[in-house]
Amino acid sequence: MMGVKVILVLSLALSAAALRAIPNAYFVELEPSSELTPRATSHSSLYSDLDAAGVKYTVRTEYNIPDLFVGAAIDLADASHYAGLISVGSVKRVKPVHLIPRPEPVSVMIPDAPSPELIARDGFDGRWYPPYLPDTESTHVMTGVNKLHAEGLTGRGIKIGIIDTGTDYTNPWLGGCFGPGCKVALGWDLVGDAYNGTNTPMPDPDPLDQCAGHGSHVAGIIGANPGNVYNISGVAYDATLASYRVFGCADDAGEDVIIHAMLMAYDAHCDVINLSLGGVQGWTSSYAGVIASKLADKGMVVVISAGNDGQYGAWYASDPADGQSVVAAASVDNVVTPLQNFTLSDGYGPVPYYQAVAYAIDGPMKFYVTSFNTSNTTDACNPLPDDTPDLSNYVTLVRRGTCAFLTKAANVEAKGAKYILVYDNLDESSLIGITGQNQTIAMISQAAGVHIVNTIASGVNLTATFPQNTLANLPNPSTGGLISTYSSIGPTYDMFFKPAVAAPGGNIFSTYPVNLGTFAVLSGTSMSSPFVTGSVALLIQAKGRSPATAAHARELLETTSKLVPASNNNTSVLQTAAQQGAGLISAYNAVHYTTLLTPGELLLNDTANFKGEQSIKVSNAGFVKQVYSVSHVPAATVLTYNNSLAIDSPLPFSQAAASVHITPTTFTLFPGEALDISLKFTPPKSDDDTYPVYSGFIVVKSHVGEELHSSYIGVAGSLSAAHIIDNTDTYWGPGYTFPLLTDANENNINYTDLKTEYFTMTPDDQPTLNFRFLFGTVIAYVDLVSASLNLQRRGKSSFRGLPLLGNILELDDYPRSSSATDAPDNGYYPFQWNGTCANGSYAANGEYKMLLRALKVTGDPSNDADWEAWLSPIFGVNITTGSL
Repeated sequence: MMGVKVILVLSLALSAAALRAIPNAYFVELEPSSELTPRATSHSSLYSDLDAAGVKYTVRTEYNIPDLFVGAAIDLADASHYAGLISVGSVKRVKPVHLIPRPEPVSVMIPDAPSPELIARDGFDGRWYPPYLPDTESTHVMTGVNKLHAEGLTGRGIKIGIIDTGTDYTNPWLGGCFGPGCKVALGWDLVGDAYNGTNTPMPDPDPLDQCAGHGSHVAGIIGANPGNVYNISGVAYDATLASYRVFGCADDAGEDVIIHAMLMAYDAHCDVINLSLGGVQGWTSSYAGVIASKLADKGMVVVISAGNDGQYGAWYASDPADGQSVVAAASVDNVVTPLQNFTLSDGYGPVPYYQAVAYAIDGPMKFYVTSFNTSNTTDACNPLPDDTPDLSNYVTLVRRGTCAFLTKAANVEAKGAKYILVYDNLDESSLIGITGQNQTIAMISQAAGVHIVNTIASGVNLTATFPQNTLANLPNPSTGGLISTYSSIGPTYDMFFKPAVAAPGGNIFSTYPVNLGTFAVLSGTSMSSPFVTGSVALLIQAKGRSPATAAHARELLETTSKLVPASNNNTSVLQTAAQQGAGLISAYNAVHYTTLLTPGELLLNDTANFKGEQSIKVSNAGFVKQVYSVSHVPAATVLTYNNSLAIDSPLPFSQAAASVHITPTTFTLFPGEALDISLKFTPPKSDDDTYPVYSGFIVVKSHVGEELHSSYIGVAGSLSAAHIIDNTDTYWGPGYTFPLLTDANENNINYTDLKTEYFTMTPDDQPTLNFRFLFGTVIAYVDLVSASLNLQRRGKSSFRGLPLLGNILELDDYPRSSSATDAPDNGYYPFQWNGTCANGSYAANGEYKMLLRALKVTGDPSNDADWEAWLSPIFGVNITTGSL
């Protein structure tokens, strides 16, 4: 037998993605009560029927909102009760309950909290602007929110639900209180501090969070009060907030709790809800996504973060953001980076430095310059001279060069240095973070460093002052305004348009729990989602609370957004709509444009199900005649596969693009008139095996300066032909072909083995099936079959009538595997079988094979040809008395 190539990997616990289904936990959706006997309610009928069937269970969560979800989430005592559950007549649908990963920002920077003296001096009702800070937030300027604030649109009268880690409402800029009359006026803690996603929640009526911080940051992006020392405010700072805590102080959350929170927000009549959470899935049929979509269809705008998995390539949409009617929010980098700063005694500055916490220096401090040669490539790369003074009372300045930062730090620390600044050796627009060991070390710009060196060299006694309560905004011309590299890339496997829009999410300054710092700079789609949520609140305030406003909110944001280029160096190439959605939102345009365009999304599907004939409607809702022109602006076509493996980011671009015949291209509309525009698309010619995702925009321009667009997306290839089960050795290399059956010692079990390997099925002696999915599958099974069964690899044999001895694994709405070993799924799925079947029975002693099968995209479960399959080598079960 051949040893497994990756040592220890197969013995690890399954990753977060692979463990998403909570064992023996199920959603049970009930038939409408009118179809049940009138003797009792739907729920009591269910529980009576389960008891009568001998099903042992406990209720996790109960749901009872007609037209949305009537049912429950339950825990079965063990797998043997599943058959009884699905046999109950009142049960309409059964789906597993998944774990939703804890929301984690991409980066975190926590500045010093404002001092009590500053808070007492300025309060949070008055404004205090340090002279070097702009009067408006960069993110608000990027999206026109600042102009809406100037018009008095602040979210007043709009109720916003936040489903997250809870909120530290004791933060004065989040209102300082909880309950009627407070900013955080209502909410609920559904879980308690100790909740981890699988244990029993301990709910209470107080959503206070002082251990996580994520939800407080989200709440501040939406609704932070203005008038603080950092001059930040929420997008809709006068809105009423409802906080629903669904995560404990650590770990994940059950999907059932998140759905419960969504329904509570709906029951509380929230106008819009924000969920900055999710995990990789990519199917619109996932349960949380379906409920979120139903809520959106009912008139509550639902905004959800698109996910932070952009590095893993396309077809990696997040759940529940993949719900059809929700607004999935991508992230755009801030045009500035909020950083700590210092000023110089000669008036130069402020000088930003890349450090999470301000240097704790009380009063001015002198510099010590290790080299006055501003071209020195080896500055502090060697031990400093013996005559170097004690550096503990200096800020030591070192030039970046050829040796490691920590080498420089160690050499100056040997002379007592506590505070070190490294100035860049290039004229760059951005700074990088440096991690020190026993000293504080940070980077500053080349210009600032050269200025300090030359000033001291000229004989000036230069000192630096490090304020503890201010930040400087460093311009970010390299990535500012671009889609954040971490922002997840769609579309969904069933070819829906995800994400919908983008908003600022990279380097966002907002509130934080008081005990954790009061304010923080975080990055992620967790930050862009509440920005969209706040913008929706301004839109509803401006347009009026009505079902029509809610129904068209996503479309208004999409059609009035600003298209995002793929690079700031070449703005002629637009980023793929699979990552930017319809573009960076313009809250101001969404409120004020007098032209309406519908629909916002044109779904062309794949080449086998091509929807090439489309139409859009242009309406003049203004008061003057408008002359329009219509044109086609393609976005970058991205290649998503190479040799059947998904390509990690950055995705290669193709010059191929769709062509569109537009009729008419120019026209005039008087106030109140509308016109349908005919579109006939032709997909690009390309290599279908690379599954190119092409996208673009149908742009409508008015002579009064309004520019709108409908976004389209398609794939040049047939998704039904996409291979699901990886049966290559590409991932691990020659000799390690997936799927792979291994024993307890991580040795391969091969088809050519002369002797059958038997397992006693004790915890340390069980077989493991290792497999990868090249593309998503809506349903996959692993079944136990007779050792005598033979099957061709590509599923050409019939499954019907085969003696399936027992199902041992079912995966619903499952995503593809990543090509990266650091991805949420570890790159593959190691399923260790403990000898039990889904019905709770144990396998009898004997010889078996495992049958892995996965339904192709667009496949019909009843059509055998629509399944891919793989049959394992023979293995044996030999359970001795007392071994289990």
